[in-house]
Amino acid sequence: MWLTSSSTAYFVGGQADSRLDREAEGGRFLYSGWEAFGKTRRCTHRKLPGSHIFTAFQMRSSDHRDADAMRHLIIGYTNAVEDTAICKEGRSFA
Repeated sequence: MWLTSSSTAYFVGGQADSRLDREAEGGRFLYSGWEAFGKTRRCTHRKLPGSHIFTAFQMRSSDHRDADAMRHLIIGYTNAVEDTAICKEGRSFA
């Protein structure tokens, strides 16, 4: 999702029922045992200066909670997004 806000917390504020109790990299990643959110670095859309891609995972189908696994998942996924041509070249998804 492209968003012109600069914080992951702002992005998460638009999500329903988020109860995040952990963070990594100074708030770039916010997560709990069943959901995680991240902000890409240097990944902006050339037609939307100041925009960023945010990533999100919400696992609601199980009572199992694993905050460490969610942290690894969101960091790995966000880093993979940053390595895509869309991110590196500022291309649009559409």
